[in-house]
Amino acid sequence: VFLSDPALAKTPNGFVSTLMLGATVQFRFSIPFLNVLSKADTLEEEQLRQLEEWANEPESAQEPERRIPGWVRRVVYKRDRGRCVKCGATTNLHFDHILPYSKGGSSSDPDNIQLLCGRHNLEKGAGFDE
Repeated sequence: VFLSDPALAKTPNGFVSTLMLGATVQFRFSIPFLNVLSKADTLEEEQLRQLEEWANEPESAQEPERRIPGWVRRVVYKRDRGRCVKCGATTNLHFDHILPYSKGGSSSDPDNIQLLCGRHNLEKGAGFDE
């Protein structure tokens, strides 16, 4: 029996990592094994459904890419007229996630990306304007 920790397994990368670790143990010892999610009661029902989906359809565990695609950059640059949306600066510009990627924001939706100068991007950090 290989016990998977729910704190690690609840993200796509963590889920795949626990499966790979279990497979490595099986390969190393050449014995059959069973992946078991320990402490499953610490997860929300939706998180358990997500883990089940990843187990049944591994391709669904692919995380969206953080990098902002070139086409999105071009659309945002044109929309924001090559200026910081806060102060109008035209130098040291950054493409910024309005809803941060770390909080579920999309990199492939131009409506979630804005141009900020370095100063305003650093002031914002991982927060977001409401």
